[in-house]
Amino acid sequence: MPMLELIEGTPWYKDRLINYCHSLATQLSETTQPDHKIRTSNLLPFLQFFTHTIAYISSRPSELKFIGIAKGKKRYGKGGTAPYSGLNYDHAMKALELLSEHTPPLITKYVDGFFDPVKQKGRNTKYEPTTEFKNSLINAGLVFEKHPYGRTQYKSVLDTTKHLRIKHSDDQKDWLMRDLSTQERVLITMSERLSKLAIAFKYSSYADYEKNWDYYKHQSKLDHMTGTSLFRSFSKMDGVAGRIYGHWIQYCPSSMRKFITFNRKPTVEIDFKSMHLFMLYGMANQQPPENDLYSSFNTKIDRDIAKSIFTISLGAAHPTEAIVALREEYSNTAGYTPDRAESDYESFWSYHSSVKHLAQQPDIWKALQTHDSNIMLAILTELDKRDIVAVPVHDSVIAQEQHEAVLRKVMLDELCRAFPALESERHRLIG
Repeated sequence: MPMLELIEGTPWYKDRLINYCHSLATQLSETTQPDHKIRTSNLLPFLQFFTHTIAYISSRPSELKFIGIAKGKKRYGKGGTAPYSGLNYDHAMKALELLSEHTPPLITKYVDGFFDPVKQKGRNTKYEPTTEFKNSLINAGLVFEKHPYGRTQYKSVLDTTKHLRIKHSDDQKDWLMRDLSTQERVLITMSERLSKLAIAFKYSSYADYEKNWDYYKHQSKLDHMTGTSLFRSFSKMDGVAGRIYGHWIQYCPSSMRKFITFNRKPTVEIDFKSMHLFMLYGMANQQPPENDLYSSFNTKIDRDIAKSIFTISLGAAHPTEAIVALREEYSNTAGYTPDRAESDYESFWSYHSSVKHLAQQPDIWKALQTHDSNIMLAILTELDKRDIVAVPVHDSVIAQEQHEAVLRKVMLDELCRAFPALESERHRLIG
């Protein structure tokens, strides 16, 4: 694409662009020989338009790849066309030379341009930014979706009547009109904090940005950035399940969440390990096995499959029902055959025999979700008291990295307060 004629964007973006280009111009100027020294101020005008365009291109990896630069001297300066009319030809050519000769190169020439004086037609010279250049733009915060203004984050209008919801079915969901309990009041206060929070993504490299780009939809893999108000979702009746939803981060792919920043500061996501299985041991007042709950009972079974055995088993009316469901999953899983489903099921529950009776209780999953939602409310309440803003994501919590030690302690304290039998397991309850 041709070089952009205007430098647009938010004030925050423009400030970053100017700072980046000034630093780059200084760096390039220092590489020139003393007798041919070029001033930073001479390089800066061209670099701003050039870098702005490269950032625009890099922000759209599925659509754009090259920048076209006019090499005709008449296109520059007075009488030229935008954006070249405000640029010096010699300084622009020198900037391109220095960018190409940089160690490592920041741009590579893809196609030479030309101009036919008879037909008065020609073609711009095409350049491609190198990985080194794109990585530096990522680090400077100049590459992002919907460049140069960024993607709109739609914040919820805080409504104290919409923090509790009952899900009767996938098609029927109603807001519950009752006063919030003391424990539930944190849904309001934390939502208020979240509504004021500036959330962005800071990728560690351009490769990470590309991995999280949907090349079919021409956008990031995050479907939307709508909603900041937290609410509990009960299953069919008040007080049952009640997991916390409402913030768009909860729908963000896990591959992207590690790059989230809160008010431009890095975040950390701490999750409970094997939470529901540990909770079963807590409910039974039993000591769990010493090794990993999912991978130690049978080394021939993948950990994810072991988790499926547990999930499928919860609340099954009869072991046969769970085994039939497991056979179906195995038929669609590479390396597993349906005929081994029963033996794997028996192996798993032989290892966890002391809690098998609880897992087979009807609606046990509702009891577990009710417990974990109450624990999450307690965690948010404690964090709120410490002025720490956080987002719950099922069995994990995201907060600023600087609060990691406090977050870990609060999560462990609240889980062990709910299930004292797990106190001796604190060292392995969170990831």
